[in-house]
Amino acid sequence: MLKFFYALDVRDHEAAAAMMAPDGIWHRQGVALKGQAAILEALARRPANRRTCHIITNFRILQAGLKHAEAAFYLTAYEGTLAAEAGNGSEGLRLLAIRDCRDSLTLTPGGWRIAEKRSNRHLPPE
Repeated sequence: MLKFFYALDVRDHEAAAAMMAPDGIWHRQGVALKGQAAILEALARRPANRRTCHIITNFRILQAGLKHAEAAFYLTAYEGTLAAEAGNGSEGLRLLAIRDCRDSLTLTPGGWRIAEKRSNRHLPPE
C-alpha cells in the first residue's frame, strides 16, 4: 500500500494500478473505480504538470490473516504545479487534506494487493 502512494507521487500510474487487486475498488473523489483499467483511466486524466506528495502516518494493522488484512492510517496529501516557464520550480504548493484511510488487502498469486481503498476527510472536517 505504501508502494501505491509512491507510484502516484512519481506518476507511475501503471505501478499504482498494479498494486490493486484485479477486481479491486478504489473509492476516489465520490466514485468507486472498479478494476485496474478504471484506475488507470482515472489516473491518466491527472494534469501532466501536477505533482503530489502523500505522507502516511498513524499506520496500524486492524486485522491480519493468511490471505486477508485490514489496515488504517492517516494520509496527508500535498499538491503542487510545475512552473511552466522556469522548468525547475513549483508554484502553488498546498495541503489538500488529511484523510482517515482504510485499506482491505488480499493475497493474490502476484503478492499482496489492495482489494478496497476507502478514505474520509479528517482535516479540515467535511
